[in-house]
Amino acid sequence: MDKNYYGKWEAKNLNFTPLKDVMFSPQNSGTGMQKGDKSRLHILLAAVLAILFFAISNYINLTVANTGFRAKEMATRKLFGSSQNDISLKLIAESTLMVAISFVIGLALAFAFQDDAVELFKGKIDLYGDISLGGSSRTSNLSTS
Repeated sequence: MDKNYYGKWEAKNLNFTPLKDVMFSPQNSGTGMQKGDKSRLHILLAAVLAILFFAISNYINLTVANTGFRAKEMATRKLFGSSQNDISLKLIAESTLMVAISFVIGLALAFAFQDDAVELFKGKIDLYGDISLGGSSRTSNLSTS
């Protein structure tokens, strides 16, 4: 991606190289910049997508298997005067709570096995530094310096 910029640099050629080309290039020896391995990245991506597919299909199967029991529960709720919106909101709230609990468990497991992943992939993983809940201490440190 070659662009000519005029003005301050008066006809100097600036070459922009995408980061993925730098990280995965054979000339990158890993000194000064982390070296990436595309085959390992593709294998990891395939494994993550397979696990995600199995988790989603398992959740759908369990939900469909409970449909008979849930139909009786919904009929009872309807009999006691709940509206269709109340019943729908209850089902959505249950699903959202299930996803939130699963996310918290997954996040706890990610923090627990962070060091093992660093050792396995010979890279740098900093979950504590990458995850920010609201105000970040990094921005306050940058603004004071």
